[in-house]
Amino acid sequence: MFETLAASSGPSSAENIAEITVIDYTLTQRLLRFYQSFRWIKQVCENYNTVLNPGFAALPQYLKSKNYRNPMSVLDSAWQAGFNTNEYPFEVGQDMTDDTVLFVDIGSGLGSQSLLVKERFPHLKGWIIIQDQRHVIDAWGALSKPGVEAQIYDFFTPQPVKGARAYYMRNIIHDHQDSQAQEILENITSTFDQNSLMLIDDIVMPDSGGVPWHVTMADFNMMTGLAAKERTEKEWLALLESSGLKLIKIWKHAAETGDSIIVAKPKKLA
Repeated sequence: MFETLAASSGPSSAENIAEITVIDYTLTQRLLRFYQSFRWIKQVCENYNTVLNPGFAALPQYLKSKNYRNPMSVLDSAWQAGFNTNEYPFEVGQDMTDDTVLFVDIGSGLGSQSLLVKERFPHLKGWIIIQDQRHVIDAWGALSKPGVEAQIYDFFTPQPVKGARAYYMRNIIHDHQDSQAQEILENITSTFDQNSLMLIDDIVMPDSGGVPWHVTMADFNMMTGLAAKERTEKEWLALLESSGLKLIKIWKHAAETGDSIIVAKPKKLA
């Protein structure tokens, strides 16, 4: 069951796991709930699960490949096998230079989030780029900071910055129906390299159970003003899938509103 989850390019359904492992479907559901309760796996939405740590998932096969010898090298461990890399865990993300583009803030407004990143992590090397329409960028001059560059950009056109570490959008995707959202995500992620991540800062509604009134009000605002919508976890997963992206993690940073950071990357680079 763990091998099936680890081999998948994204979350796997209980039905698919039961079929591949030839385990009774009801038993599969019960086992998945048990594993999830110990945080060995994560349920990303109803009946869909994924591994939490590819290193742990790779451990049995890794130990077998080493004839069950005790691991002795930090450069040759289950972590490297699980993440398909030769890097040392603490070196990932530490090879940036002053010329690296660290953070691209798309639809940034006046860059409030980017300025917070710069303030919170002043030691980080690399550039931050804010992108928005011309009239917004024209107002940026008085707020400009060292290490932060402003660009005019329309996210319905190809993304000009290639190979940045993080591409960030806050409260952008919920303004658009799925076909437009897919176009935006494909324009941005077409420039990714192996180290790039998509960070979507938006509301994630629960698939079931009660939804706070202010979250449903936000959904009605989207429907009324833009013919758009807030999305459930299942709907976000479907949007990422249709855009060729793999979900890495959802970080809920405001549980009462559902505001979350959705971390994803292209399947071909995952």
